[in-house]
Amino acid sequence: MVLDQMKVSTRIAAAFGILFLLFAAAITMGITRMSGLNEEMRDLGEHKLKVLITGEEWIVRVLQSARHTRNLLILDDKEALRKEFDALAEDKQVRKGYMEELQATVKHEEVKAALQKVIDARAVYTPLEDEFVKRVQGGDIKDARAYLLEKARPAPVTRTARTPGSSVTSRIAASRSREN
Repeated sequence: MVLDQMKVSTRIAAAFGILFLLFAAAITMGITRMSGLNEEMRDLGEHKLKVLITGEEWIVRVLQSARHTRNLLILDDKEALRKEFDALAEDKQVRKGYMEELQATVKHEEVKAALQKVIDARAVYTPLEDEFVKRVQGGDIKDARAYLLEKARPAPVTRTARTPGSSVTSRIAASRSREN
């Protein structure tokens, strides 16, 4: 054999050469994997986390709007009612800003489709919410309560917001787990 005819120093040099090549291949593979991980972490930090946080903040504002709506039905004090009207109007504007931010930020098609369902449901619910507020401002609480229970409550947004797995943030988390 060829190895039997080599000197010991040549065999040692060849073994070190092979080890060096294996070590260089391992380092190259590690650097390549680390750069891919770096890109993934950058995407997570710059995009996906921002979408997740914005989506959760939007959900919080939807829940706060529901609390304000409830308060409009149970409060009698004019000053307290005015504060609830103002808070409800502010929440509506903030929610709109969050939706615009989500629309501009979302990249994945599945998440865009889920977001579009939420936007469509909100488009159905928002006029109902506005009509409810008008009725409360008009002073007819009984009529406003009936309107809320019969028209606004069955609107699609209530099912969309409360169904597990249908929120935008749940879709993002699910798509994230499928990518890995």
